[in-house]
Formats: sequence, C-alpha cells, structure tokens
Amino acid sequence: MRLRVFVSAQWIVVSRVAASGASELVEYLDGLRGETASDRSRVLRRLLVLAQRGSISNVQQCRLVEGSHRIYELKGDYVRVFFFLDEEQIVVCSHATLKPKKGRVLSEAKKAERFREEMLLARKRGQLVIEEEDP
Repeated sequence: MRLRVFVSAQWIVVSRVAASGASELVEYLDGLRGETASDRSRVLRRLLVLAQRGSISNVQQCRLVEGSHRIYELKGDYVRVFFFLDEEQIVVCSHATLKPKKGRVLSEAKKAERFREEMLLARKRGQLVIEEEDP
C-alpha cells in the first residue's frame, strides 16, 4: 500500500495513492465542480490546520464520528474527509465524499475503519510505503 504526504507540518497528512499515481484525496478535491468546488480551498485550509496542530477543536469543522472507533470527519460545506490518527503524528485520510445523509455518516466511518485495518496489515507485512513527494 502506498500513501502520499499531502500536507506536512508538525503532523503529516497522508492519503492513498490512486492507480493514476496521484493522491486520491488530491484527485477528489481537484474533481469538485459547480458549487462544491468552493469546498476545495476550505478543506485544504482545514487540513493545513490539522497538520499544524494535530486537531481542530471546532466541532463545526471537524469531529469524532459517534459510534466509530476513533474515526474523524473533517467538514466542508459539501465535502467530508474521513481520517484517523496513526502513530508518529500521522493523519491518515481514508477517503472523501459529498456530505452523507445523517444515517450514512457511520457507514462512511466504517469504510475508514476498514481502510485502517488494510493499512495496519500492510505495515505488518512490510508493504506500507509513505511517499514524501510526487515522483
């Protein structure tokens, strides 16, 4: 499994590398169109704050998903980025999606939990690579 550093400060923010070789999160944010496109810069700013501080205390911007196993939801107006905290001050973004309906937030968090399990298994097998920058 390959992860790419997306933002780096006191913490590093990483996301999975897509088949194209780019960060999945970057591809998702770059693909926003219409009214959702305004969320790109909002989400990027919040990811930068997350990298600088390791947390965002405003629950209107970022919160722990209730009922999940330590999965967080970073909020834009239309976009949600699901992530978890890993060892050595790493924020791992599992995926982004348009704002799910109220009952679907936990199912999105479950996707992030499955991603965390895949990542931990890859680490255990020595198959986890964190790339510092685009090749």
